[in-house]
Amino acid sequence: MTSIDANHVGLASGFNSAVARIAGLIATALVGFVFARQGSATSFMVGFRAAALIGAASAALAAGAALILIHPRAASAG
Repeated sequence: MTSIDANHVGLASGFNSAVARIAGLIATALVGFVFARQGSATSFMVGFRAAALIGAASAALAAGAALILIHPRAASAG
């Protein structure tokens, strides 16, 4: 929150909270997807691999967004 203008800290905090909750819901859905496909060891691994790839892609997108969108604020003379 230190990279955000003081007038927008509440908005940034709310957005951060919403994104974190959505990510938790997606992760929970992926776990359900993996366990639903466990008819055999092979189908379990297929589901697990898909869930892992989706998770890795999501993490890469989040890292890219952070690198592009988050800019350090200049230190104020104090």
